[in-house]
Amino acid sequence: MNHLTHGKFEPGHRFDGYLYHGIQGLTNKTCRLTINNQYAREANITRIPVIDEADEADPGGTNHRFLELISPGPGQTRLYCYEATR
Repeated sequence: MNHLTHGKFEPGHRFDGYLYHGIQGLTNKTCRLTINNQYAREANITRIPVIDEADEADPGGTNHRFLELISPGPGQTRLYCYEATR
């Protein structure tokens, strides 16, 4: 859960004022420093805008409803997923 973030887009952004949910702080293993690669990407946040919370076709709205549904408890830092069984 510590990789998830949310907030509002800043003024001047295309989605100014909209809520977003994002993923941050993940290790970018495809672009790490090596002998052959002298460039490492800076940490970036992937932000998904919430256009309409009620619209099932809106990915941001779907994320928003899901995160409200699981609402982590105090001190919870991980979200465990298990294979669905019948």
